[in-house]
Amino acid sequence: MRRKMNKQKDEKIGFTKDQMIQMLRILEKNNNLVLAIEEAHHENNVDYMKLEQQLHFEKWKVNYISRRLRWVAKHYDLPNIVVTEEELEEQIRKTEN
Repeated sequence: MRRKMNKQKDEKIGFTKDQMIQMLRILEKNNNLVLAIEEAHHENNVDYMKLEQQLHFEKWKVNYISRRLRWVAKHYDLPNIVVTEEELEEQIRKTEN
């Protein structure tokens, strides 16, 4: 039984040198493709995180401006200046009719 194991280990795979070179070239090409995909994925993640930060900052600005506008409206007793989009649509419909 021990002889069979050694014999199996010593057997050649059966590929020629040219076939092995061709397989290595294919593996290298596929490896390079995977690396390129990973690099593109990383770059996309960086761009996505930048966009997330910009969106967060824009939301913060809108909230800040809304709060300031509400304060101005309350301070100068102008309740109709600060309205939601739905309330604005309602006011526009009323003026059109």
